[in-house]
Amino acid sequence: MPISKRDFDSKGDASSDHVLKLFVNKPDKAFTIKEISKKTKLDQMACFCVMLHWIERGMVEHKLIGKQYYYTLKRG
Repeated sequence: MPISKRDFDSKGDASSDHVLKLFVNKPDKAFTIKEISKKTKLDQMACFCVMLHWIERGMVEHKLIGKQYYYTLKRG
């Protein structure tokens, strides 16, 4: 089943929109919170909150590598 914007963002906030564009443009890339923040020009806390929301909904996977968590789109 294809992933839609509605699956990711139940609140319709701008932070989720910016982060979603980043993940859709590079679906196979893993991002850290710092990278997401830099590329979307959002603060790291906003990016972290978006990732937590998406993890709860099962849309994003996270993996600890070294001392950093990397986030990727979850594959069907």
